[in-house]
Amino acid sequence: MAMRHAEARLRDLLVIHTEVEFLPMYVDQPLFSDIEQFLRQHGFVFHKFEPTVSRTIAPMLVNNDIYAGMSQLLWADAIFVKDFTRLDLLSERQLLSMATIMHDCYRSFDLVLRLLTEHDARAGTRLGATYLSRLQSQSGSKAA
Repeated sequence: MAMRHAEARLRDLLVIHTEVEFLPMYVDQPLFSDIEQFLRQHGFVFHKFEPTVSRTIAPMLVNNDIYAGMSQLLWADAIFVKDFTRLDLLSERQLLSMATIMHDCYRSFDLVLRLLTEHDARAGTRLGATYLSRLQSQSGSKAA
């Protein structure tokens, strides 16, 4: 309901971090699939969960704890981003802002590199190559 009443604000957002449920916990609440479809209609794609929370399914208990996790996902924080297959809709500033958020908050290095590469193509910069080089030197791995 909050998102439906803020549709105009959704146009300005680059990243949405929201709690989603996979099973109903509240009366008439939307579930993950409802939220994903709504946000997709507004130009976002699901990026990842961070973290997920599971529970055991009754009558099983783990260490006599009804809140212990096992196999059934109950809820998660879901990260949605502006559709990165349509980066032509974002300004150079938005590309850099989204790259900063995704690096600093979510460590989504692959998406950051995609955003910087798009920025480079437009602005004639080499931010993507510099970013990848620094990632590789910090981790000692080949990220590309």
